[in-house]
Amino acid sequence: MPSPSRSRSRSSRSSASRSSTGAATLLAAAAVYGFAYGAVTSLMPAIVADFFGPAHAGSLVGLMFGIAGPTSPLGPVNPSPGYS
Repeated sequence: MPSPSRSRSRSSRSSASRSSTGAATLLAAAAVYGFAYGAVTSLMPAIVADFFGPAHAGSLVGLMFGIAGPTSPLGPVNPSPGYS
């Protein structure tokens, strides 16, 4: 029969292993998210200028980012119909 100290050390190792795997996954996901967010943020003004012209690009991009910022916390709270 294994001693209680062995079973405790084994369980603490497995939880430490899971937390390091979780940290590595979180770091990878954060890097992908940051890259994608940076791409959208930098390309959006150029795309808007191509579609609507440079004369209107500044006000339209300001409007888009001005609406996106305050309303972004609503996304996870109020899902669209059809999502459960």
